[in-house]
Amino acid sequence: MVTQATVAFATILLMLGLGVLTVQQIYTWRSGLAMYARAVEVCPGCIRARILLADALLKEGKVGLAVALNRDTLRLEPDYWDAIYAYGLTLEAAGDRPEAIRVLAHGIELHPDNTPLYFALSRVLANGLDFDGAIQLLRQGIPKVDRPDILKSQLASVQEIQRRVRARQRLQ
Repeated sequence: MVTQATVAFATILLMLGLGVLTVQQIYTWRSGLAMYARAVEVCPGCIRARILLADALLKEGKVGLAVALNRDTLRLEPDYWDAIYAYGLTLEAAGDRPEAIRVLAHGIELHPDNTPLYFALSRVLANGLDFDGAIQLLRQGIPKVDRPDILKSQLASVQEIQRRVRARQRLQ
């Protein structure tokens, strides 16, 4: 026969157990860096977890580790567009714009209809003040991608920035 005391005791144990799990989860998932590091530890071949860990490392200022992790991730899945995208942007953050351009351009060769790769490469080019290259790339990509509206918006932004930079240069 189950008494009220037994049910109450079982309920308290259950609540404590859930509380311990919650405290443990809070500890484990206290930051994106810890969360994604744990995810990669549990599943070392999980490409998405590796990309997210590299992004968290980048946000923590650990650029070299982020570059190394994304490079390693790209070795695991050399044709995966998201790995190419992440590696290219991490290279730019590390200050290696030429290699970022090479990686992202290769990604576009592999995935000629991929909106994020066109967007990322145009951003890297524009950040390097190669506005003409970014504009040409976006114009080439607009008819090929599944979301031309995004590239059209980026094209307008790059053209406006180019106009402002040239106006400022004329004033100097």
